[in-house]
Amino acid sequence: MSHIELFDEASRGPLGALLLLFQRNTVVTLAAAGSVITILSLLLDASTQQLIEYPTRPVFTESDDTTFSHSLIYNNGGRTNGFMVIEWNSVDLTMQASVINGLSGFVTPPDFHCSSANCTWHDKSFLSLGFESTCKNVTTKIAQVCADFRNQTLTYPNLDSTGNVNQCNLTTPSNVTLQYTYVPTDSQTTVIVSSTISCPSLGYGGWRNGWLTAIQSSKLITIAVFRMYGYPARGYWEVIECDIGLVGHKKSNVSITNSTFQVGLEERLPLVVLNGSGSEPVASHATFMTQTGNHTFMANLMDLAILSDFLQSKVFNGTLVDGDYAFDPNIPFGPVYLNKNIDVSGALQNMTRSMTNTINRSSNAAFEKGYTIRSETYIYIRWKYFTLPVVMLIATTHLLLTTILKSRRQQMKLWKSSSVALLAHQINEWKGCETALDGPAALKRLAEKTRLKLSRDMTMEASD
Repeated sequence: MSHIELFDEASRGPLGALLLLFQRNTVVTLAAAGSVITILSLLLDASTQQLIEYPTRPVFTESDDTTFSHSLIYNNGGRTNGFMVIEWNSVDLTMQASVINGLSGFVTPPDFHCSSANCTWHDKSFLSLGFESTCKNVTTKIAQVCADFRNQTLTYPNLDSTGNVNQCNLTTPSNVTLQYTYVPTDSQTTVIVSSTISCPSLGYGGWRNGWLTAIQSSKLITIAVFRMYGYPARGYWEVIECDIGLVGHKKSNVSITNSTFQVGLEERLPLVVLNGSGSEPVASHATFMTQTGNHTFMANLMDLAILSDFLQSKVFNGTLVDGDYAFDPNIPFGPVYLNKNIDVSGALQNMTRSMTNTINRSSNAAFEKGYTIRSETYIYIRWKYFTLPVVMLIATTHLLLTTILKSRRQQMKLWKSSSVALLAHQINEWKGCETALDGPAALKRLAEKTRLKLSRDMTMEASD
């Protein structure tokens, strides 16, 4: 009787199946196989839950509303009149504003439009004309006409009759000249910005001979920044020299992520002058070529001359003095923005990036179509998690067929499928139990002919 109960518990769940496995003489029986299948069914739900995933993937759609601009040409229409005098209504004020914005940290943004928050131009590379700056500290290479105050005590003849420090002239490796003074207990020079342009300034007719015939490189201007820290006798000063000029840009893996313009790879292409063309009063141009000779760019020489003159006269020129010194409201922007607390190299990089973006936003720009990116949810089937369900299905089918065949060969009756068989034994004095039955079907026919009476004490008796 206990075996019957054990088999019944094994058929109801994993705990009963586990108990059956630990019984003697059941290891290699069909009941043991059924118990293993019942126990493994615990893992079936977890396995089937891992069958399907719902990941997302980017979908790229080409869109006319997704664009960004770039330009191989810098031409704002700068020109002179018949007297070879600049026409001031042709001055590129937008470029001059981008210089000031960049120095002050507000970089002119690139011109792009994305119809969604994320766009890409991942399958293309783009060329554009722009500017770059390169800086280096040249303090140890300075030529000066007065004593080196960094390591010396000030003595005559470095002091004049009133006790003031004589002016000291400095010359950088690129021949930019600087001049500073120091008056004890009174005033001292703290910042000097000076510059030289690569070709003559915008004098009467002089720009044409200088720019059209003598332009030799893509460099426009060289600047030098002198900054004093403390007193010359016991302090320290430094000079930083920077070159600003034209350069080619090659951008790859351009994208917009969360509405922010990003360039995956940006290569700078050094330029050389190829030729100059045109005549006055029509704007003249110069062609610049990469050193490898693979790409060419064009610039309006008058616009470059106007820009260089602006940088030299309005930006990178002037002196700041601390102490008993009259405030000068006309000091150019450079000395103010490039004071002692500013990273000169970083500030000029911001400026040239702002200038480059201005070229790429100009009327000469080309607009490149890109792709919008949207997320798409899809169904991903993890086939390896089909292993357990398939194994369970095969094992269960094999167990079922084996049990059926073995039961038929042994002519076993499927009494468990009949609840009448258990109920019949609870009927008091029922003669049907004494009748020989050949299976559940015969018992069912007998039950259809039998009437029961349920007593108050919950016992059952057969009634005639």
